[in-house]
Amino acid sequence: MVYKANVSQISDKVYTIPTSQLVNGILNLTVFDESENIVAQRLSFVQPQVLKLKQPSLKGTSLSLTPRDSNSFNIENNPAISSYLVSVTDNESENPEDDNSLPSTLWLTGDLTSKIYYPAQYFDENRNTDALDALLISEKWSRFNWQTIMSGTFPVIKYKPESYLSYKGKATKLGKPASEEEINLIFKMPDQGIKYNLIKTDKEGMFTLSGLVFEDSMAFSYQLNHEKANKNSVQVYFKPDFSFLPLRGNLPSTNYTLTKRQSTDQIPREIERAVSNKSSQTNLREKETLIEEVKIKAQKKDLTKKLNNELSSPLFRNGNETVFDFVNENQNAQASMNILQYLQGRVAGLQIQMQNGTYTATNRGGAVEFFLDEMRIDASQISTIPVSTIAMVKVIKGNFAGSFGGGNGAIAIYTRRGGITGSAAIDTTLPSNLKEVKLNGYDKEIPFKNGIYDEESAKSIPQDKRSILYWNPYLESKSGEPTIVQWYNNDDAKNFRVMIIGFDENNDFLYYNDVLK
Repeated sequence: MVYKANVSQISDKVYTIPTSQLVNGILNLTVFDESENIVAQRLSFVQPQVLKLKQPSLKGTSLSLTPRDSNSFNIENNPAISSYLVSVTDNESENPEDDNSLPSTLWLTGDLTSKIYYPAQYFDENRNTDALDALLISEKWSRFNWQTIMSGTFPVIKYKPESYLSYKGKATKLGKPASEEEINLIFKMPDQGIKYNLIKTDKEGMFTLSGLVFEDSMAFSYQLNHEKANKNSVQVYFKPDFSFLPLRGNLPSTNYTLTKRQSTDQIPREIERAVSNKSSQTNLREKETLIEEVKIKAQKKDLTKKLNNELSSPLFRNGNETVFDFVNENQNAQASMNILQYLQGRVAGLQIQMQNGTYTATNRGGAVEFFLDEMRIDASQISTIPVSTIAMVKVIKGNFAGSFGGGNGAIAIYTRRGGITGSAAIDTTLPSNLKEVKLNGYDKEIPFKNGIYDEESAKSIPQDKRSILYWNPYLESKSGEPTIVQWYNNDDAKNFRVMIIGFDENNDFLYYNDVLK
């Protein structure tokens, strides 16, 4: 409910609804009589003339029409955007955004059930706001029914969103529930040694690992914290605490129909391009030398991401974290009195305050937890940690598996250790008396190869008809630096369709869909 008013006398006066606090989207207007019967109803769009779409600033554009040549542009730094989805396609290929774009999906087709012809046209730069208003006059609101609301029956959210992956565990000791026991989960991290995470069971021996974000699988061992029990006396069983719901409705509609192909039919251009692209990719894979590819990727691997993988265990990762790297970046942090003073003002929504001589931290009003090398500590201990001994700090928002408290997130501090500087060997040997458990995660991502012609020998492939020239669903931006996008031409591209999408802390989105010539 965004507006409600009682009109005692019907007249020809014009009433206005203030929109300063509203966001773009469909507004359902309903007029009731004194018996709460509906007498008039229509849909309208809030401020269609002023769409709250942020635009990135592209600088340093360098374009070439030479086949297989390099092109690039820079996205000017925006502190509110931590990552972008970026795609560059040959503008001669089909573009799904021309039919139903991201803005039209969020603001229009997501709320209406009837088929709309080219909904993207209502939100492009040449949009006709009167046409959008005419469309909404003929549409009906179907998200809820006022009669059922008036009778006290409210919509029920059957399937609530889940916070990434979660597993329920049950621990038994000698066949009986391990009631209120502390259990060490022991992770063997490649090239990183052994990491421990402590969990506690309830009276039935149950516990939950929630907020897990990992690909493929995650293996770890376990043991009771207070004693070295025989590996056969303690058992831990896991089952997924999430479910994937089957599609019970119809499949999405398509503009294509299945017909019998005639021998005289001409092959569509898009199919020719797809077949040629498949052949090109096969030729490229045959030319790659796997050993050299590994070396190149290892050299180019993001150092902060590498440090995060080295220091943090899977339980202390989620998709909404901000990482501060004091090994490869942020050398000016040494000038801060303590790490919380350094973080002040650097993370949206995080408030650092001094109370009774001790720094406290809140995220959106809720108190956050503190961890030192993934062990929970009190806020008063933070000021005693020299900044010079800190390798990395993670500000984790929302739920994550390493926290068994509230969902306000945490500040995780990681100290420098021998493995970072190379001054000490890393012991990756697990005790032999432990059992290993393996949990399944998300499907492993197959990376898109953007640097297709980084190696000169790759240019000898017969033809290149790629439609997608660049694709990165998670292009991270670095503080104070422009974000570089670089790609290679196919054989006949004349101009390039660029799409950039990003979201800030308030879920306001940045959207760019235009042609570079």
